[in-house]
Amino acid sequence: MSVQKDQPSPRARWRDPVTGKHRSKSFRTATAAKRYERKIRNQIDDGNYVDPNLGNILFGEWAWYWYADRRPLLRPLTRQSYDSIMRSRIVPHFGRRRMAQIDNGAVQNWVSSLDLKPRTVRKYLAVLHAMFDTAVERDVVRRNPCDRVRLPPLSSLPVDVWTPDEVEHFAEVIEEPYGALALVQGVMGLRFGEVAHLRVKDIDLDALTLHVRGSTGEAGGVLVDGDTKSGKPRKLPLPDRVAASLRPLVDGRGADAPLYEGERGGRLRYQNFRRRTWLPALAEAGLSAPDGMATHILRHSAASAMIDKGASIVQVQRMLGHADPSTTLNIYTHLFADSMDSLRDVL
Repeated sequence: MSVQKDQPSPRARWRDPVTGKHRSKSFRTATAAKRYERKIRNQIDDGNYVDPNLGNILFGEWAWYWYADRRPLLRPLTRQSYDSIMRSRIVPHFGRRRMAQIDNGAVQNWVSSLDLKPRTVRKYLAVLHAMFDTAVERDVVRRNPCDRVRLPPLSSLPVDVWTPDEVEHFAEVIEEPYGALALVQGVMGLRFGEVAHLRVKDIDLDALTLHVRGSTGEAGGVLVDGDTKSGKPRKLPLPDRVAASLRPLVDGRGADAPLYEGERGGRLRYQNFRRRTWLPALAEAGLSAPDGMATHILRHSAASAMIDKGASIVQVQRMLGHADPSTTLNIYTHLFADSMDSLRDVL
C-alpha cells in the first residue's frame, strides 16, 4: 500500500484482501491520502475491511441480486407478492440510485408518497428493509436507511362484520354444500385459503375438532398448497352446529378427499367461487361486504362473535391463527374496547 505523489492529485493504493484486486482513491492532499491509507490498513488488519466501491452499486442491480438469492426460499404466494411489490413500487423508484446515496430521508420520502393503506405501506417497507439488512450484512452499506422511518398509523376504524344471525342466514341461503363453508369461516374464523386446503381427514366428528394444516391459493392461475400464514398448524374446537353441517361432507368419503370441491368439480378456487357462488348468494341474502373483502367478512364476523361472548385475546388469536396476540389486538381493538363495558356488571 502506498501514496502516489507524482500524479495530478495524491492517490492512495491498496490491494483488496478479499478479491486480490488493486484499489485506489485520489485526494486533494498527501496528508489526506495517508490518513485514508492508515484507515484502510487498520480495517484490513482488524478483518473489518469494506470495499468503498460497493456502495456505488446501483440499487436496481442489488435488488435483483438479492431477490435471486431470496426467491427460492419464499412460498409461491409470497413470491408472487414480492414480484409485484418490487416491479411496481420499489425498483422503479430506487433503481437508478447508488446504494450509498439512499439514506433515511430518501426512504422516508418514498414511504410518505405511497398512496396506499397503512398495512400495505408496512408490507412494502418490510421488503425494502430486508434488502438493506442483507446489504449491511454483506458490507455493501454501513447502515440500513429503513431504520426509524415513520409509518402512517394503522387505522382504528371498526372492521365490517355481520351479526351471528346474519351469518346463519347467509349459510342457509348460499348454494349447498357451501353453507358449511360459510359456517366454518363465519363461526370459526378460518381464512378462505385454509378452508380450500381442508381434507376429510382434518375433521374429527367424534372428538369435535378441526385441524388446520395448511393453505391453498393461486399463483399465476396455478393452485399452490402451502403452510398456514403463521407457518403453524392448529387444532380447533368444532361447535356442534358446524359439525352437523360438515357431516354430509365427511361420511363415506376418502380421508384425503378435499372437503370442498369447486362448483363444477375439481379443487375449490377463490375467484371462481366468488363469481359463481358468493356474489349471487350475497344478493339473495340481502347482505353486503366491502369491496375487496368478500369472504373475509365471515372471518371478521367470527372474531366479533367470539369477543362479544367473552373470549380472551389469546383465545381469539389461536382460533384465527395470528402469529401473535398483538396482531389480533391491532385489528380488533375497538371490539375489545367495547367488550370492557360488560365488566360493569362484574365489578
